[in-house]
Amino acid sequence: MSKKINPELKIGDRIVCIDMDGEPRYTGNKGTVRRISKQPTGHQYDIKWDDGGSLFLLSDTDKWMYEEDWKGSKRKINESSDVNQLSDDAKILKYFKMLPIKKYLDKIRESGVANMFGASPYLYIGEDILRKEHYNEESDEFEEAASMADEVKHIMIRGAMTILEKEGREVTPSSVGGMVKRMAPKVLNFWMRHY
Repeated sequence: MSKKINPELKIGDRIVCIDMDGEPRYTGNKGTVRRISKQPTGHQYDIKWDDGGSLFLLSDTDKWMYEEDWKGSKRKINESSDVNQLSDDAKILKYFKMLPIKKYLDKIRESGVANMFGASPYLYIGEDILRKEHYNEESDEFEEAASMADEVKHIMIRGAMTILEKEGREVTPSSVGGMVKRMAPKVLNFWMRHY
């Protein structure tokens, strides 16, 4: 079998993360695919990471291989997953306005237009794409969510820009987009755990 980067995955596949933008500690991590969501920007893979991590793999930004194809040693992670989770939570609360995000995600859930486990792209697609994706939807909850979509998108963009600036990284459309996509699953996970 040839060693292929980013093979199409199915539930139960064992993978190794080769590269996750902005998350070098995930390089070499192994995990099992537990859910797959088709998103406007590609596939989002919910991985049960062996080290307890909680980030999704995104088909448009990340790289992975099947575990059996991986040659190399797994990086040792010295921090516990609890410490990592607290660090993520602190970053989310510092850089993102969670009240409007909470209200928006609540309305997305109430409208029933998305499986919330795969709803992180809804945090950055904005009103136009949201309406195009769900052009037949007419519920009051969906209309309320759609009216908030652009505000939430801008909150995500501003937060991503601030993180990049604080980390001393270049702020470009590409780096901001990558950071938004990296943080969106963390923000969604925060909402799921705390609200």
